[in-house]
Amino acid sequence: MKYNFIKKILVISFLFGFLIGQSIDLKGQKIDISQNEVVLEISGLVCSFCAMGLQNKLSKLDHLDKSKYNNGVFIDVKHQYAIIAESENENVDIDEAVKLTTKAGYDVKTIYTNPVGDKIKVKEFGEAK
Repeated sequence: MKYNFIKKILVISFLFGFLIGQSIDLKGQKIDISQNEVVLEISGLVCSFCAMGLQNKLSKLDHLDKSKYNNGVFIDVKHQYAIIAESENENVDIDEAVKLTTKAGYDVKTIYTNPVGDKIKVKEFGEAK
């Protein structure tokens, strides 16, 4: 009886930890990151017009899953991030995404990826000078 209870607790803890490891919190917004997504935390986005311009630039990247979001890219101005949907078994060139973003006049603060689907990787950048 005690063994079953402990086993249930361990399974619930594992599942809860698995779910927690798949999301981040940016400025009060919970963002779930799947295996085929890249999230860029961006500073400098101030209006929907800015978001549309950046979305247009990022939607030209190779290996996007254009069936998701708006041509493979979602921009949230309020919480200052972009989600880039990658095609199945293909990777977006993250360096190119950062280059396009900074060339458009915005700073990339952090990149979040989930390459295997079970753990988010974080790459932080310093503030632009």
